[in-house]
Amino acid sequence: MAGPELLDPRGPKAITNGSARTDRQCSAEAAHCAYPVRTCLGCGARSNKAELVRLVVSAGVLVADRMKILPGRGVYCCRSEKCYQRLVKQQKKLAWALRYQATGKVGNLAISQGLDVEFA
Repeated sequence: MAGPELLDPRGPKAITNGSARTDRQCSAEAAHCAYPVRTCLGCGARSNKAELVRLVVSAGVLVADRMKILPGRGVYCCRSEKCYQRLVKQQKKLAWALRYQATGKVGNLAISQGLDVEFA
């Protein structure tokens, strides 16, 4: 004979995986978010990985990794033009984050011609 089932007064439990959290809470508690959080190298804002553009060095040229599967170290940047321009101006910081050293001066990266399309 089984006893009466105990019911939760709040209703049936649902798996939320943190979906009720706001972005600000996820920024403060990145380890507990339901989605991966990355930091924009241009402005330092933390955001959902899917909302950022991943940039990698491929054959000495900085390219956008649209599928986020290219090999090598990558950096993330917001999709705003202002943030992208700030990142491109900081060649030394970009080279440091990518662990990239070109022959000659550090940070002498070639920027892909089609990269501006990603940031509109």
